[in-house]
Amino acid sequence: MIGELLESQPEIALFASLALGYLIGSFRIGPIQLGGVCGTLILSLLIGQTGAHLA
Repeated sequence: MIGELLESQPEIALFASLALGYLIGSFRIGPIQLGGVCGTLILSLLIGQTGAHLA
């Protein structure tokens, strides 16, 4: 269901990866904090596995 939505509306995948990645990057686990860029990259890789393509 989510994969179909992201395939039909790739803009949602783009902005979701930016927003949620920044949110994930702000969490601190002990002395480690990923940061907004790293969180966005990790989440973008996960969203890319659903088949969403920005063409």
